[in-house]
Amino acid sequence: MDAYNNVGIDSIETAKNLKKLRIENNLKLKQVRDAIGLSAEQTVCSWESKTHPKLPSIDNALNLARLYDRIAGRYLISAVTIIYEF
Repeated sequence: MDAYNNVGIDSIETAKNLKKLRIENNLKLKQVRDAIGLSAEQTVCSWESKTHPKLPSIDNALNLARLYDRIAGRYLISAVTIIYEF
């Protein structure tokens, strides 16, 4: 039987980390929006939502990683679970 890799990203933990990074860097939502070239503050809000967060696109995740001067994937997107099915 073929092996399948399923990757799940915990959106709640990711939202917490995004908000924590923004606050640690003393940035307002508008400043994040402007720094990564978004047209709406609401987009940043949706990534930091406590109840139903949306994950940023890969492009936006990389822009956020650059903005916060972190290695992409190490802290920004957390709680990744890899499940191998055989």
